[in-house]
Amino acid sequence: MLIVGSYVECVDEIGAVQAQILKVKNKSNTNKVKLGDLVYVTIKKVNKRRGFFLDKKKETKLLPGTMHRAVVIYTKKKFLRKDSTILSFSKNGIVLVNKGLYPYTNRLRTPIPREVATRYSFVGSLTKKII
Repeated sequence: MLIVGSYVECVDEIGAVQAQILKVKNKSNTNKVKLGDLVYVTIKKVNKRRGFFLDKKKETKLLPGTMHRAVVIYTKKKFLRKDSTILSFSKNGIVLVNKGLYPYTNRLRTPIPREVATRYSFVGSLTKKII
């Protein structure tokens, strides 16, 4: 189960490798994070493209210590669907999004659960496969 303070992996290809969850949006009294939640994260590790700009105006950089919004798309915790199938993944993963809740990346190479794709259609449109 993900909680505030957990380290997660960034599955989009914009340069962030690892992030830490700071807060769950719209849930003030709980610190539990579920599949498809919108969270605030801080970047802990970035790969070689360290000075990658997130917007066209070149105002926002992807650097360690910066805070961003993200959508949780993978959790290790087992998730029970209404048709009694169980989903679980081998890692905890997020996708970074901007203020308008659109992702910074152009594509996702990993499959995404149906619950996330229906709740956030912009994330579902970036992937080829929906589980």
